Amino acid sequence: MTSNFMARRLAQLVATLALAGTAVGLSAAAAGAAPGATSDVPAAGLGVQCAVPYTAIGGTIHIVNQSHVVDATGVFHFTGTVSLQNVTATDGTPDGVVYQIVGASWFGGSGTGPATVTFRSTDEFNVIGPGGKVASIHAHLTFNPDGTVTGASLGDCAAPF
Repeated sequence: MTSNFMARRLAQLVATLALAGTAVGLSAAAAGAAPGATSDVPAAGLGVQCAVPYTAIGGTIHIVNQSHVVDATGVFHFTGTVSLQNVTATDGTPDGVVYQIVGASWFGGSGTGPATVTFRSTDEFNVIGPGGKVASIHAHLTFNPDGTVTGASLGDCAAPF
């Protein structure tokens, strides 16, 4: 995996967390008090970068703040899920073909503070056309406290977040 891909993926994960935090309305201090919080955000405008770029024209981004707890040893744990619901998209061509973008992203991590957090992300997204799947992304990445990234990204698109 190239460092350019890793930098782009890290930026996407930061954007996902920012989107999730903004949409759910949680500050870092309040996050621990609101496990199970959910929010829905319009998907229109969401872009999926593939060999052909797709842009959402409808649907919903569903965000779930699954848990934020501090255990007995002082380690903070958090998880969340971002899923696409009824998302339709276009490839920008005049032929009028409508695609579906389906899938979800799970993210989470733990640590005693920002410098110790190990962050993981699993992304599974597919672009579905009239004849079936036309593009996909399958990424399983770990962002370590020392700045290294391990994992794999398969498919022909970047995650939409």
